[in-house]
Amino acid sequence: MSITLATKKVRGKGFTEQDQSRLISLIYGVLRHYYSLDYRVNIYLKKKIRSRDKDIECILLSMAYQLLHTNTPQYATISENVEIARNLKKPWATSIINAIGRKILRDTSLEQERLPDEAMYEHPEWMIKMIKADWPDSWKEILIQNNLAPPFTIRTIKKNIEHLQYKKILEKKGIQFEQCISSSNGLIIRNKIRAEELPMYHEGGFIVQDEGAQFASELAATGNREKILDVCAAPGGKTCALIDSIPQSAGLLALDINQYRLELLRANLKRLNFSCKVHQVDATDYNILPGQNFDLIILDAPCSSSGVIRRHPDIKIKKNLENLSATLELQIRLLSNIWRFLAVGGELLYITCSIFKKENDQMIFKFLGMQKNASLIRLDEEWGFETKFGRQILPGTNNSDGFYYSKLRKT
Repeated sequence: MSITLATKKVRGKGFTEQDQSRLISLIYGVLRHYYSLDYRVNIYLKKKIRSRDKDIECILLSMAYQLLHTNTPQYATISENVEIARNLKKPWATSIINAIGRKILRDTSLEQERLPDEAMYEHPEWMIKMIKADWPDSWKEILIQNNLAPPFTIRTIKKNIEHLQYKKILEKKGIQFEQCISSSNGLIIRNKIRAEELPMYHEGGFIVQDEGAQFASELAATGNREKILDVCAAPGGKTCALIDSIPQSAGLLALDINQYRLELLRANLKRLNFSCKVHQVDATDYNILPGQNFDLIILDAPCSSSGVIRRHPDIKIKKNLENLSATLELQIRLLSNIWRFLAVGGELLYITCSIFKKENDQMIFKFLGMQKNASLIRLDEEWGFETKFGRQILPGTNNSDGFYYSKLRKT
């Protein structure tokens, strides 16, 4: 289960707003600090928790997080987690939970101990090594940023309301915000508030979108486009921002393989009163678009999501090198297949929310070596920094997540 789905389940269980916030904060906290919590708990366990008792392991991790990283009353926290085990009909675990909780409180010597890299930096070892290799001068800062909570960033929808007018509405409502540094349509909301509670949510005044993701529509909106293909489009933030940025006369087709995510895309379109053609297809299928050509293709490629760990800390646990190898194969298959549908003179915008060079510059280098009719378009922008084949944003830069952009032309 993803953290997004877990959050949705919590919100649908009938808890009070206060309890929802506490539970969601607990989920994110445990995932952000998983490696140090797991290390700490396993020091005190006499034997490994059985796979059928994963719920007890979750209780131990949750308790450890509360004791080490929150201001909740310590002994009340231990008692509460003991009681949870009783409610789960696992009384054998109560003494284990109680003992480990008290040892965590007593044993302060571990604070000065040299921890393994995984526990120190709260990332899996393979990921630490790859980030070190790719970014030798900034790897520590990347890991630090990945463990911080991200800002709540929105993009106003100019076809529904002027950006300046929306800022005035926020001011009138007493909602604190900052203008994004590089995106003219982006705002960082400083209040602890849900998107649905912001003004004009139901009227389509904005979408929730990180500043780093907002550059996709800016790069795609240059030039005159009659036919645009948005590949891997769901859940639709990029698609909606794109519709907001292009003339109404331009035709847009959005593709995605995942039905549930396409439902989210359609819901986003409906809320903004936007429309475009939406198809559920596998974009690696050779026969998806027979006889069609497009002036612009946007590929928001499936990737490791290593640039958005602060929003999705479960990525650190769910992803591994085997996942990455499969993803790299998928990326080159997608690029090679959709390139066939790009008109001569047309442009392809390649995007990932990754900081791994294998998925970014090295992927474009590989593709250019395969496609002799592809040439690189230099992205002369003020955000991020230039790489050999595109532009990279690292997590935390100007409050943005990590993103990569590259643009190619068919010759």
